Amino acid sequence: MSLFYAVVKETAAIRCYLVCFASRSVADEWWRAVSPRTVEMKRITPQFYAYAGNDSLSSFMTPNPWLEPDPIRESIFHGMIVKRLDDQSKLPTLPILKFTDHISGNLFSIRLKADPTRSWFLDVDGVVKTKRDAHPNLFRVSVSNSNARNLVMIDSDTIVIVCAESSRTVRIVNGNRLGSGSGSQDRSTLTFGDFKKRFRLGAEGNGEREVTVTKDGSGDEWELV
Repeated sequence: MSLFYAVVKETAAIRCYLVCFASRSVADEWWRAVSPRTVEMKRITPQFYAYAGNDSLSSFMTPNPWLEPDPIRESIFHGMIVKRLDDQSKLPTLPILKFTDHISGNLFSIRLKADPTRSWFLDVDGVVKTKRDAHPNLFRVSVSNSNARNLVMIDSDTIVIVCAESSRTVRIVNGNRLGSGSGSQDRSTLTFGDFKKRFRLGAEGNGEREVTVTKDGSGDEWELV
């Protein structure tokens, strides 16, 4: 994973801060931690935030044991470097990043990061497979039991995956298969973090490869685009 940069503008004091996150995931976790604690912070884009509150912005940029209703998990701050920009006319040129915002309830194509030509689709039996350059299905990925608008998904979120074309819900079936067809359904839940290392390409047949489920985190990394 590469470093992820964002700018936070403090409108009351007319100050800006450059934040270097260890990864995009850390940036999203920071936002999910901050957003319930103040309505004065706005996420304009994934790389630009505006803060209009009267309290010190440092409460949300550094560990603060007195923050209400409870402190932000300190481990999040371990993945952040914050630099105050005293001269806004000399804002650094940030790298241009192309990515899809992971908003709960949106539609995504799910593709293999190491080989973007392979994307998920449901076959006629409801099994999740990939095939190079095949037309992918779109999947609606949502946080379970949440109706919050514009909720940014993070690794720990329990999620529901639904194929948009067929309205079939993707689950773990028969122990290590991913699909919506018949079979014994695994009671374990899916989390957003599973896209990183839980799902793996199976053996190839007729140019298709089934997406299987690992138990030891040895799977492939998948992108939502």
